[in-house]
Amino acid sequence: MDTTSRLQTIEQLDRILARFQPLTEIPLPREGWLKTIRTTLRMSGRQLARRLGISPPSLHSLEANEISGGLTLANLRRVAEALNCRLVYALVPNTSLTDEVTARARDLAERRVRYIAHSMALEDQAPDQATLQAQIDNETRAILIRFPRNLWEEDDG
Repeated sequence: MDTTSRLQTIEQLDRILARFQPLTEIPLPREGWLKTIRTTLRMSGRQLARRLGISPPSLHSLEANEISGGLTLANLRRVAEALNCRLVYALVPNTSLTDEVTARARDLAERRVRYIAHSMALEDQAPDQATLQAQIDNETRAILIRFPRNLWEEDDG
């Protein structure tokens, strides 16, 4: 896959994930979604447990695990289906993936350019601030064009 395709793929995924952003503002009900939906449907724990083929105490554990964050996706999907619901699962970035990649490229570019500028300063050839910013911008673009596999490594990528 060439760089243009990679960047287009990131932008396409950004558009898809943006649709999930409003869902991140919906708070988890105090009792969790499973128990809230079950009780709203006026379904007892015993009735849902029977649908799932488990004991009522096991259902209680599933509902408690949802609240504590210990419920697996497989179990959550299974209970959702028993409630005639769909599990909607997504990772919703805090910023766009495009912004995330650009910020990382800029961070690497800034480190590289400032390292070189520091060496030049030792030789009394330090670039002015405008030149330094232009070099950082150029290096950021170069990194984004190459889109290296090691972009996220902790060293200078």
